[in-house]
Amino acid sequence: MGYYGWNTWDLDDESEAKYYKVWIFDGKESIPINKPFDLWRMMAIALAPCMQYGANMLSVPTTKGFQWRLKGPFIMMTVNETTEEERRQREPVFKEKITPWIEDFETEWRGKMAPEVVRYAEPLQKVDLAKLSDIELREHFEEWLRLSVSVWNIHWYSFYAAFSIYLLFEQLCRELLGIDDKHPQYKAMMSGFDNRLYQTDRKLWQRADRVKELGLENVFQSIEDDEELLSKLGESEAGRRWLQELDEILRDDGWRCAGHPPEVSNPSWIEKPSLAFPHVRQAMAKGGLFVLDQERERLIRERTEVEKDLLSRVPVDKRDWFAKLMKATQWQGRWTEEHHFYCENLFNALGRHITKEIGSRWARAGAIDDPEDIYFFLAEEISMHMMGPDKFDGRELFRIRKEEYEGYVKAEPPPPFFGDPNEIVRFFDIDPIMRVPATAPIVKPELKADLYGTACAPGVV
Repeated sequence: MGYYGWNTWDLDDESEAKYYKVWIFDGKESIPINKPFDLWRMMAIALAPCMQYGANMLSVPTTKGFQWRLKGPFIMMTVNETTEEERRQREPVFKEKITPWIEDFETEWRGKMAPEVVRYAEPLQKVDLAKLSDIELREHFEEWLRLSVSVWNIHWYSFYAAFSIYLLFEQLCRELLGIDDKHPQYKAMMSGFDNRLYQTDRKLWQRADRVKELGLENVFQSIEDDEELLSKLGESEAGRRWLQELDEILRDDGWRCAGHPPEVSNPSWIEKPSLAFPHVRQAMAKGGLFVLDQERERLIRERTEVEKDLLSRVPVDKRDWFAKLMKATQWQGRWTEEHHFYCENLFNALGRHITKEIGSRWARAGAIDDPEDIYFFLAEEISMHMMGPDKFDGRELFRIRKEEYEGYVKAEPPPPFFGDPNEIVRFFDIDPIMRVPATAPIVKPELKADLYGTACAPGVV
């Protein structure tokens, strides 16, 4: 029987091997171990169905998205490869659909998709959940689930568009300039842009200045525990004023859950403002202007010089195409940060907001002992018992699942893959989403190194 009492997504090694040559362990989504509600939401919404939607609606030539299965609580993935005939049919449709993103990535993302997510979220954010009847709260919960599908469709559609453009531009750089995305000039081209997450960090940096202006520096420095600091700040007029200003920021920017991935079972910044305190403390320690703004000035200068140099080396008849694809790829870098804000943080925090209210009602009715226990139930179980939590004793089911969860926390993860290891490199090459982040290290025998890796950020280790 599958993890948490269901086997819908269990990986059957023998039967699946007939159709898929290799399955890769997805440690990023599996560790820390997911609670039942988070795992259900991932498997039923965020991963297979919506990822497949993105790949197929964009008509990516080589892939129909991924298949996902479970080994206990551990997530396994494989690619849905297209046939040669399917590739020929999908290629012209893909070119048509990717063109608007190449022509004006900013409009496709910031002008269309990000506002669409906000439009879905705003009605859910404005409701006073405590005033809803049980049936209204259930409808609110189910509306969030329904809209989550739309948001994750946007997430994966934009994902495939962004990463496909990245690969097109890197290929063009190889052909025309002999450089790839590991080259310092390529990295310089993609650096120094602002985005929605930086804007939030900038606001929190400014809260550090207000700490000093309001004479609260000693309070921050003398209390290490963030929850204790939150309580202490509420005892003085200056502290309450600082918290009020922080609250004004969190109304728009605090819809994010702790941890990565930001699961629904994790507290949000809206409910726990102390989660923002480490950012403020970091700014206080460094002082001065927002550090990313200082760094950006240098990066922008370097980027401008590199753009001029590279464009001068591109053949004249291909220069316009190079410049257009370069700009689109630079927007891909901004999107990489911003899609976390809109698609993942915002909607997961909304889910936390709603399920926390449900958990509180179940605890008051005696169905569970603690509101946090709600995350050991599946969506259909929550909907089923919303109208009669006082007639439902979920404590035994919670106990069973909590015991299983704690066992898996201590368990060893599965092997890195199941199936043919010779297929792994091809696996990463077929799907754009795997090709961009999962670059294989370049082995240079002359270095006689013990370990080879792939750099993902500038710096020295």
